[in-house]
Amino acid sequence: MGAIEKDKRWLPLLLVLLTIELVYVLAEFGFNAAILNATSGALGTQVDIEYLTTKGKQLSGIGLGLLIFSAVALRQIHPPRFSRLAIGAAVLFPACIWAMTSFQSWLINEPLVKSASNEELVAAHYLQNAVPAIRSGLIDIKGVPISREDLPRPETKAFLTLIGPTLLHNDQAVAKVVDTAHELIKNRVQQEALRAADDLYEIYSAQIGPERVDALYEAYMDGSYKYTVDLQRQMAEIDQWSRKLQRATSRLKGAWARYKHYHKWDGVMWSDYSDVVTTPGLTRNEVMAHPKTLKHALGITDPKLLAKIKPHLFTDERVIGGAVILLPRPFMRVVAKHEYPKKFREAFYEKIKEQTGLEYHDDTLRPHLSRSEFMATPFMQALTTYLVNKAASELDVRFSEQYPPRPGLSKDAFVNDVLIPAAWERADAVFGRLPDPGTVLDRSNPAHTAPLKALYVPALALTFSLIFSLLTLAKVANRLVMVGLTIKGSGRHSGVLRYVVPVTAITLIISLPVLIGSNRLAQTEIIEAAAGEGTTMRSGFPAKVLRWTLDVEPLIFPIGNRVSMGFPISWLDLAQYHDPDAGERDTNSDSQAVRSLDFQTPLSITQLQRTLTRRGYDPGPIDGILGPSTTDAIRAFQRDQNLPVTGTQNRKTIKALRQ
Repeated sequence: MGAIEKDKRWLPLLLVLLTIELVYVLAEFGFNAAILNATSGALGTQVDIEYLTTKGKQLSGIGLGLLIFSAVALRQIHPPRFSRLAIGAAVLFPACIWAMTSFQSWLINEPLVKSASNEELVAAHYLQNAVPAIRSGLIDIKGVPISREDLPRPETKAFLTLIGPTLLHNDQAVAKVVDTAHELIKNRVQQEALRAADDLYEIYSAQIGPERVDALYEAYMDGSYKYTVDLQRQMAEIDQWSRKLQRATSRLKGAWARYKHYHKWDGVMWSDYSDVVTTPGLTRNEVMAHPKTLKHALGITDPKLLAKIKPHLFTDERVIGGAVILLPRPFMRVVAKHEYPKKFREAFYEKIKEQTGLEYHDDTLRPHLSRSEFMATPFMQALTTYLVNKAASELDVRFSEQYPPRPGLSKDAFVNDVLIPAAWERADAVFGRLPDPGTVLDRSNPAHTAPLKALYVPALALTFSLIFSLLTLAKVANRLVMVGLTIKGSGRHSGVLRYVVPVTAITLIISLPVLIGSNRLAQTEIIEAAAGEGTTMRSGFPAKVLRWTLDVEPLIFPIGNRVSMGFPISWLDLAQYHDPDAGERDTNSDSQAVRSLDFQTPLSITQLQRTLTRRGYDPGPIDGILGPSTTDAIRAFQRDQNLPVTGTQNRKTIKALRQ
């Protein structure tokens, strides 16, 4: 550390350093708030955490670079030239960013992952469901004041960010989460589905509502009328001695002649007659109706059309120039009636593709269907699924292929027939990916270690961010004193201040919870309780650090949340991580200390159905399936108990059911 008092030639550099350090502290505060908003679930589940953690590593590197840069620059006897500072910064900061990025990645991949037991690797897969379950009220921790109204508070966000890696060391908590994992997942995904029901049904109605259907049916009927006119015109042409009729007559006549010629010579010498019907003894009409004749003479290969063409369609004849000439009018009428619906479909589907982007082809849509028949076609089902899925993808919602959205659903039918079955499928898929307890996981497989990293990375990023932001904040205090002394001139105590200012600043920062007051959640000692009885983490340094973090983070959160809304440097885009509904810190001192975690989890579906039946409600058969009847029974129970009517188990509903 250079002398705290400098001559006035240093003032520009001191002011530049002070400005950069202040901007850096604000950036770290904004990053802190963004991490809390993202990992606590305040912004939903589809948040890009990887972007945040990458920026967090880079910010830590910048913080390290600032500490080194300012210390080296201020040790000089004379103010260094700008070019020298620029070259030093160009070398130092990229190196520090690389070093901190590599160090934090190494810290996760080596000590944390490699030192974790197999049981912890397995537990991490299950604990991913704990934070969403606590947030949604499916897990209630006895004695901990968390309600839906508390979720926007910064201390709750800090707790939800830190609780995951802390619970990893609590065997009893892990066992509880593992035992109830299936019920937690099923209830959580159903909660999410029902919470999104209004928005999704609005999307469904907008995409396939009455106005859209009216327009579709009108376009369909316009195509049907055009088809009728075109078919009538084609039939009129067939009834005349048209070129098309002449060409077909000539080719069929040629096919009959080749057939007779071939069989006159018993197939000898006619090896190039691959298009000739080789079956002997056929009549003229049978040869005309034969698939091989139709394919080679007229290019007809459609199996459905070939099945419609029979010998009796070739009995129409006409005397021309004294010769009896075949006139295949009946045959061509059959072809036209078969081909024109195909042309109608192709034209209609092409129009739909231009309007919606759906590429669809089948042969089931016919002209002149009634509205109800049109709504029941496979085409309308495909269009409904496509449009609703496309619109819902913005909410990252995919409907079940087995239970897709159908046209004309009421809201209740949409929820019961589409949303809830899709939620069950997602729950089964999520649960199916969880390893069975006791499974030996492969540490070299990224999929096996990803959940453990997902628990640690946000907490680690938060810790490094807090360390560097507060160290830099202490440097800001020191820098302000340096600027003041440089402006005013020599002071008698400048040598003492060189050490007193940063030490005092760091002491004040560490003592913030004592000076300003601990928040309500930290007062419960929930972090220590979450670590578990008899663990080194509970009584050791890590628990004290986490407890201090739980106290300090809510203090800087309001500043950081405002910064994230519009940080002036585009390199750090935090706007998407801003929480406009964030609450204020609660410092009420009436909270009791929690000695051990007492999880209250949702009832299993079977228990829920039995409890509702015993209370006089009708959840349907006791089959362990969370269906519409069970959901309706939960709603009725909630109404009778004056609880929020959600149709799912939440904190208050679980408590009422267990009484």
